[in-house]
Amino acid sequence: ADIEALKKSLAKYEDYTAAIRDLYLSTVGCVYYSGEKIAGTMDYPKGAMGIHFVNVPSVGQKLDPMRPNVLIYEPTKKGLKLVGVEWLVPLTPDVKEAPSLFGQKFMGPMEGHYPLIPKEFV
Repeated sequence: ADIEALKKSLAKYEDYTAAIRDLYLSTVGCVYYSGEKIAGTMDYPKGAMGIHFVNVPSVGQKLDPMRPNVLIYEPTKKGLKLVGVEWLVPLTPDVKEAPSLFGQKFMGPMEGHYPLIPKEFV
Protein backbone atom coordinates (compact mmCIF):
# COMPACT_ATOMS: atom_id res chain seq x y z
CA ALA A 1 0.00 0.00 0.00
CA ASP A 2 1.18 3.53 -0.64
CA ILE A 3 0.28 6.99 0.59
CA GLU A 4 -1.35 8.11 -2.67
CA ALA A 5 -3.69 5.10 -2.68
CA LEU A 6 -4.54 5.85 0.96
CA LYS A 7 -5.35 9.49 0.15
CA LYS A 8 -7.70 8.38 -2.64
CA SER A 9 -9.42 5.89 -0.34
CA LEU A 10 -10.01 8.63 2.24
CA ALA A 11 -11.68 11.07 -0.17
CA LYS A 12 -15.17 9.94 0.86
CA TYR A 13 -14.40 11.00 4.44
CA GLU A 14 -14.12 14.65 3.44
CA ASP A 15 -17.80 14.48 4.42
CA TYR A 16 -17.75 13.49 8.09
CA THR A 17 -21.21 11.92 7.80
CA ALA A 18 -19.64 9.21 5.61
CA ALA A 19 -17.26 8.51 8.49
CA ILE A 20 -20.18 8.14 10.88
CA ARG A 21 -21.90 5.71 8.49
CA ASP A 22 -18.69 3.63 8.53
CA LEU A 23 -18.72 3.56 12.37
CA TYR A 24 -16.13 6.29 12.99
CA LEU A 25 -17.55 7.98 16.06
CA SER A 26 -16.50 11.28 17.60
CA THR A 27 -14.73 10.96 20.93
CA VAL A 28 -14.79 14.56 22.20
CA GLY A 29 -14.88 18.08 20.87
CA CYS A 30 -11.77 19.81 19.57
CA VAL A 31 -9.41 20.11 22.51
CA TYR A 32 -6.93 22.97 22.88
CA TYR A 33 -3.88 22.11 24.97
CA SER A 34 -2.07 24.98 26.69
CA GLY A 35 1.30 23.23 26.75
CA GLU A 36 1.22 22.84 30.53
CA LYS A 37 3.59 20.11 31.72
CA ILE A 38 1.85 17.39 33.71
CA ALA A 39 4.02 15.18 35.90
CA GLY A 40 4.21 11.57 34.74
CA THR A 41 2.79 12.15 31.25
CA MET A 42 4.19 12.62 27.75
CA ASP A 43 5.09 16.14 26.67
CA TYR A 44 2.60 17.42 24.11
CA PRO A 45 3.09 20.59 22.06
CA LYS A 46 0.79 23.54 22.61
CA GLY A 47 -2.17 23.69 20.25
CA ALA A 48 -5.39 22.04 19.15
CA MET A 49 -5.72 18.30 18.67
CA GLY A 50 -8.67 18.31 16.29
CA ILE A 51 -11.76 16.16 16.65
CA HIS A 52 -10.93 12.46 16.62
CA PHE A 53 -13.41 10.04 15.06
CA VAL A 54 -12.48 6.51 16.18
CA ASN A 55 -13.56 3.28 14.53
CA VAL A 56 -13.63 1.31 17.79
CA PRO A 57 -14.23 -2.14 16.24
CA SER A 58 -10.96 -1.78 14.27
CA VAL A 59 -8.79 -0.98 17.32
CA GLY A 60 -6.72 -3.97 18.36
CA GLN A 61 -7.27 -5.76 15.05
CA LYS A 62 -4.59 -6.42 12.41
CA LEU A 63 -3.42 -3.09 10.99
CA ASP A 64 -4.88 -2.24 7.60
CA PRO A 65 -2.83 0.45 5.83
CA MET A 66 -5.90 1.45 3.83
CA ARG A 67 -8.19 1.79 6.84
CA PRO A 68 -6.91 3.97 9.69
CA ASN A 69 -8.45 3.55 13.14
CA VAL A 70 -8.85 7.31 13.61
CA LEU A 71 -9.90 10.18 11.35
CA ILE A 72 -8.97 13.68 12.57
CA TYR A 73 -11.12 16.67 11.67
CA GLU A 74 -10.51 20.38 12.19
CA PRO A 75 -13.50 22.63 12.86
CA THR A 76 -13.64 25.47 10.31
CA LYS A 77 -16.20 28.14 9.43
CA LYS A 78 -17.37 25.83 6.61
CA GLY A 79 -17.69 22.76 8.85
CA LEU A 80 -15.36 19.89 9.66
CA LYS A 81 -12.28 19.40 7.48
CA LEU A 82 -10.42 16.06 7.36
CA VAL A 83 -6.82 16.91 8.28
CA GLY A 84 -5.23 13.65 9.39
CA VAL A 85 -5.48 9.98 10.23
CA GLU A 86 -4.00 7.69 12.87
CA TRP A 87 -3.57 4.01 13.47
CA LEU A 88 -3.32 2.98 17.07
CA VAL A 89 -2.22 -0.24 18.69
CA PRO A 90 -3.13 -0.74 22.36
CA LEU A 91 -0.15 -1.79 24.46
CA THR A 92 -0.97 -5.35 25.50
CA PRO A 93 1.23 -8.23 26.71
CA ASP A 94 1.35 -9.74 23.20
CA VAL A 95 2.67 -6.50 21.61
CA LYS A 96 6.45 -6.82 21.83
CA GLU A 97 7.57 -3.83 19.75
CA ALA A 98 6.24 -0.78 17.95
CA PRO A 99 4.57 -1.68 14.65
CA SER A 100 5.25 0.17 11.40
CA LEU A 101 3.28 1.26 8.35
CA PHE A 102 4.45 2.97 5.17
CA GLY A 103 8.06 2.46 6.31
CA GLN A 104 7.49 4.49 9.49
CA LYS A 105 7.79 3.02 12.96
CA PHE A 106 4.94 4.00 15.28
CA MET A 107 5.65 6.46 18.10
CA GLY A 108 5.23 5.36 21.68
CA PRO A 109 4.18 3.79 23.71
CA MET A 110 2.14 6.86 24.58
CA GLU A 111 0.79 7.19 28.07
CA GLY A 112 -2.71 7.21 26.60
CA HIS A 113 -5.42 9.67 27.46
CA TYR A 114 -6.27 8.29 30.86
CA PRO A 115 -8.83 7.10 31.80
CA LEU A 116 -10.36 6.74 28.31
CA ILE A 117 -7.49 5.24 26.31
CA PRO A 118 -4.73 2.96 27.68
CA LYS A 119 -1.05 3.12 26.73
CA GLU A 120 -0.73 2.71 22.97
CA PHE A 121 1.43 3.02 19.89
CA VAL A 122 0.36 5.62 17.31
